[in-house]
Parts: sequence; C-alpha cells; structure tokens
Amino acid sequence: MEARRSRSALVLAQIVLLVLCVGSGLLFAAWMLGYNGLGLVSGDALPSQLRTGESNTVPSEAVLAQGKVGVATVAAANEVTGGLPSGAIRPGDGSSEFYGNQASLSFWALTKSQHTAWVAVRALPALGLAVVWWLLFRIVRHVRQGNGFTTPVARRIRAIGLLILFGMPLLQLASWAVVRWLIESSSAATIADVPPLHLDVWPFAVGLVIVLMASTWREAAGMREDLEGLV
Repeated sequence: MEARRSRSALVLAQIVLLVLCVGSGLLFAAWMLGYNGLGLVSGDALPSQLRTGESNTVPSEAVLAQGKVGVATVAAANEVTGGLPSGAIRPGDGSSEFYGNQASLSFWALTKSQHTAWVAVRALPALGLAVVWWLLFRIVRHVRQGNGFTTPVARRIRAIGLLILFGMPLLQLASWAVVRWLIESSSAATIADVPPLHLDVWPFAVGLVIVLMASTWREAAGMREDLEGLV
C-alpha cells in the first residue's frame, strides 16, 4: 500500500514538472515570437497567461535622471501631491512624498542587435526554468524506476546547481550591461544613467548547496555500483 502511494506521488510529481516545463517553454516562445521578438505572433493572439506587461510594448527601462532633471521632476511631482504636510501626519490621510531621481526611459529607435539583446535577457529566464523543470522531471523518472542513486542523476543535479550558481548572476550582469548600452546610445545619454548593478546573493548559496549535494549523490552512486559489482 505504501509503495503504491509513493509511486502515485512520483507520477503526480512528473506530471506537475512536465506541465511547468511546457509552460516555461511556451513563455519563452511567446517572448521570441511575439511583438518584441520576431513579431510573428501578435499580442492579442497570445493567451493571457503568456502575456507580460513589457512583451507587447515599446522597450523601456528604469533609469536614474541626472542633475537638475531629477530634482525638477521630484519637485514637480511633490508640487502636484502637496508633499508631506508641515503638521502631524494622520493614518489614512493619503500623504505621500516623491524622492530620488528614478524615471522610466522608453527606447523607440533600437537597432536590431539592441532589440535582440533586450529581448534575450528577458526570454532566457523562461528557457532556463524549462531546462530545470526538465532535468527534475528526468530525475524523478529515474527515482520512479528504482535508479535514483546513479551517476546520470548526479550529473543532472549538478547541472541544475551550476545553472543556478552561474546562470542567474550572469543573466543579471547581462541585463545591466544591456540597459547601459541602450542608454549610452540613446538621445538621453547625457541626462540618464543606468541604476547601480545589484547581484543577488541567494543564487550563489543555493547553487553551491545543490552542487555539493550532487557530489554527495555521485559518491553514493559510486558506492552502490561497487556493491552491485560484488554481488
């Protein structure tokens, strides 16, 4: 009875992973084939689940407005809202204040290479997720077949770890570099700047843990193979 429940859970896990893999692949395809990709599919023709706010609009990025432009923007915004009152602030009175110099810059005249790069750094995460889901699907299938502690499974676990450890930081760096490239080649280059590069720490930690787990898995697979050779 317990074995049947375990097999049913593994089958359900395979189905879920396959659905996630297909969904991520479709999202990648929507980016590549949609308005900002190859333009072969219109935004209205895509299911609502595959539409993203920026996949069917003019490319735009958050930038930092330099010097007086940013100050004027903030001052104008606070003049409209009234800024913070001089007296006491009561909960629920809707008081707000603009600060800093961040703005959104749209790019209307990108070259083909710039547009391709802008789309690529947004489409690649979906492709990476599809690869991860597929590798997990293969791992669960091996476990279901009774071949969990094997070298191929260890290799797939290691591939997932390396993809997270190096893929996500490289993607963040590439995205930042693309934004900088677009700004520097635009008409707003003298008054706009790219926000500072920010690399998340968690991909390094998670990726390293998975790679270490893959090494342990490989050792266990080697021990199993040695024991099977003695029988």
